[in-house]
Amino acid sequence: MRTYHFVSLLVVTATLAFVAGLKVGEGRVTPSEAIPAAAGSDDAVCACELPAGMEQTAEPPQIPPVEGLTTLIAFGGDETDECRQMRQMIVELEPRLEGRVGVLILDTTVYPQQAAQFRLRMVPTQIFLNADGEEVSRHEGVLSAEELLAKLRAAGAEIE
Repeated sequence: MRTYHFVSLLVVTATLAFVAGLKVGEGRVTPSEAIPAAAGSDDAVCACELPAGMEQTAEPPQIPPVEGLTTLIAFGGDETDECRQMRQMIVELEPRLEGRVGVLILDTTVYPQQAAQFRLRMVPTQIFLNADGEEVSRHEGVLSAEELLAKLRAAGAEIE
């Protein structure tokens, strides 16, 4: 009798594991459906997709915005104090960066496809591209103005 219970339990467990595996696998993206990874990244594709109901609400911006310039792409939103703080600081720095750095401030709720393309894990995230449009570095979280300027200089921007 013990063998019968053991085998029955084993069959039920295997069946449940199989069904759970099918349910988990329903949301997977195949490589042919994957979104291209960010320029200069090591990954060939980003196998991520937008959550259901989240669609691009605006025409995607050109990345980089100005050919031949270092670019700062600042991803964020209006939901957190950190995102608002970074946006305000970048807006205040823009006159100093004009003509030297291409600046894009992207709200992830308006541009979710770009957030997926650059494989964001959190906001705010700042991505630094060199003059060739290749990702040089990225930072997650809040930066001070001096830290931001130092990262832009490291990416090739000529800023006093």
